[in-house]
Parts: sequence; structure tokens; C-alpha cells
Amino acid sequence: MRSARGRRTRWRGKGGTGHRGAVPLLESFFDPDGGLSPAFARAFESWMPWETNPIYAILHEAIYCQGAQSRWAAHRVRGEREFAAAFDAAGAAARGDPVNFTGEMVYPWMFEDFAALRPYKAAAEVLAAKSDWGQLYDTEALSSNAVPTAAALYLEDMYVDYALAQESAEHVRGLRIWATNEYKHSGIRDDGSRILDRLLGMARDMILLEYLSTEEVAAWAAMVDGGTRGGAATAALWARARADPASLSAAERAAAAAARAGRAKVGRLLALLAARQSLLRSQRRSVRTLGWLLGHASGRRGAGDEAEGPEWLGAELADAQARLAAEVAGGRGGGASGARAFRAAR
Repeated sequence: MRSARGRRTRWRGKGGTGHRGAVPLLESFFDPDGGLSPAFARAFESWMPWETNPIYAILHEAIYCQGAQSRWAAHRVRGEREFAAAFDAAGAAARGDPVNFTGEMVYPWMFEDFAALRPYKAAAEVLAAKSDWGQLYDTEALSSNAVPTAAALYLEDMYVDYALAQESAEHVRGLRIWATNEYKHSGIRDDGSRILDRLLGMARDMILLEYLSTEEVAAWAAMVDGGTRGGAATAALWARARADPASLSAAERAAAAAARAGRAKVGRLLALLAARQSLLRSQRRSVRTLGWLLGHASGRRGAGDEAEGPEWLGAELADAQARLAAEVAGGRGGGASGARAFRAAR
């Protein structure tokens, strides 16, 4: 795009999803006579909200500075030999080549071309020349981080290079990464509830059933069964061990001991499965799967069974069941809309 002065303007992509609205907008570019359509001009103007958000332009580069000047970094880099031809809109159009937009960058001439930004031109120049910025991050502290932390890296983020994001993540000790191509730069705006549920679950060692495959669920069930003849047989064996341990054969005593040794681990696994879920997407499946696993563990194979599990699961499982029931009843985790969706799914 070009401004009234003929300078190339940026294409402001709304943080990553703007391209969806860009297609119909560009289709309205020309009026029937071949001129610039009023509809396009008005819509394009609304995508440049400097009147209401001037601080975005002023601090766009300054917020990233650490001990150095920005000196209008995007403007300088775009003029370098490596990139000059790539962003020569007039030349590309004349050759019939694709015209590359420059994302959400801010350039110095915008403080002349856009009336809403003109009062801030002097301040913007001061910030661009400022060199005594402090350090944004304490890399030494991050390298010894002990706080459970998780982050999403978008493989196809057009504003943040994935390799650079990975490099940054390596500086944070214990950071758990969710690398996904499901979202672009605007993931939080598009599907914030699901993304935050996923990241909180990762940070808290919780399992979100939405992300478990059928094979993984089967693997969990196999762990619950403990490699014996099945949940019912295991429950019967423990019942005999409690009531009349002398009646057990040596092999049965060994099997009971092995199963009891793993009860804490199994309890934790089931508690994780029952932990905070995304109601909007997976709550109904959570209840069914939990009931199925409990059925295997206790010998009661009825789906959705909400009775307490066998004694060996202990208070941890009972607490997990209570938390799950409270979420389903109260709509926590997915909000009221999630609760409504869950009720509708039933």
C-alpha cells in the first residue's frame, strides 16, 4: 500500500488473523469504474487505529530495547540490500510479482503521514535515539528457574520466527514447550481459553484428555489393570488378601504385593486424568473415560460410575473425583458456556 505521499505503508495484519479479513477487503479494492472504492478506503482506514491507540506506534520497537538504540530498526533493515527488492511494492507490481507486506512494523514517516501520530513525532524520535535502556530479562535467573512454566510456540507464526523462539525457550530452565501449528500469532485472541487450559495443565502436571488418543487411553487402562487378569480379578485378589491372607498362594501373594506397590502411581495417574479439564471441548469424554478406567480398576465396568474406587486408590482419587464433579456441576474451567455445551452434549 502507498500513502498519500507515495510512501509504502504497512499491511497491519491484526496480529495474525487479519489475513482472513484481508481477502474480502482486497476483493472490494476497485469500484466498477476501476478506481479505488470508497468501501475499501473506509475499511482500510479502520485497520489503522492510530486515533485510539497511538502508544502502539510510539513504543512498538522501544519495548524490546536492551542497552541499545532502536534507531527505527524495521525501517533500516527493510532498506538493506538483502531486503530492499523484496519490499519494493512498486517494482513488484510493475513486474507482475507478488507484493510483500511488512507485517505490523512501524516506520518514522508514519508520524508525518498519519495526522493522529503527528503530535507524537518528537517523542518517537527521542525514544528511537534512547540508548540507556535496562535489561529486560535476567538470563542467569531464568537459567536456574524453579517455577513450573509452560509456553506455546507457533510453528507458522508470521511475526515470531520459530527458531528464534526455540532459542529463547532454551534459556528458561524447566520450560515445557507446546509446539503447534494450530494457531498463528493471534492464538490467545482466537482460542485463549483452550490454549491457557493446555498450558496450565502442562505446568501443573495435569493431563488433558482432549489430547489423548485412543491408544493412549488404552495404555492408561493397562496400567490400571496392572498386568494381571483384569480389574475384577485384581479387586478380588486384594479382597482375599485383606480378609484371609493365609489363603493366598505364593504366586498370589507376589501378585498382590506387586499391585500394591504400584497403587500410589496408579492413583496419581487417575488423579491426573480427573484433574481440571476444558469443559467446552473434552469434559464429556473425561467423565466417560474416567468411569471406564474406574470400572477396570474396581471390577465395576459400567461407564460413568461415580462411586468411590477401591481402597487402594485412597484419598487422592476421591479428591480428584470430587474436583471433577464440581467442575461438571459448576462449569469451572470452561465457564458457563462450557457447562451449557456439556449439558447439550449429554
